[in-house]
Amino acid sequence: MELKTVIVVDHGLPTGLQANMAAVLALSLGRARPELVGADTRDADGQLLPGIVTLPLPVLRTDETELRRLGTHREPGLHWSAVYTAAALKSKTYAAYSAALANARIENLPVHAVLLFGERRTINRLSGGFRLL
Repeated sequence: MELKTVIVVDHGLPTGLQANMAAVLALSLGRARPELVGADTRDADGQLLPGIVTLPLPVLRTDETELRRLGTHREPGLHWSAVYTAAALKSKTYAAYSAALANARIENLPVHAVLLFGERRTINRLSGGFRLL
């Protein structure tokens, strides 16, 4: 089985926010799926460089309606997903973010970005029509 990962961001947001959201979701992926991070490696001078993700991680863009659909989508070929919601965007601290989520349902929050990880065919079907950021 061939695996694939994509991050999809809201094309209506400023580029800086899109990049920040992609970085946050990539960190979440590394924490949840550490096997996707390669081993540290050395360059020709012997300098140790930290491992990076072993799969390509394209960042795509679409509208909030599609992001909401992706953020709530579940099926066997989708192994893991993460969403970046309005609660994350508005919160200044992680404690505030946790409190906001405790009082809300994901279905009721605007979704600004989504990370999908799973079987290549499933990920392609879910995100194949989106443009590269």
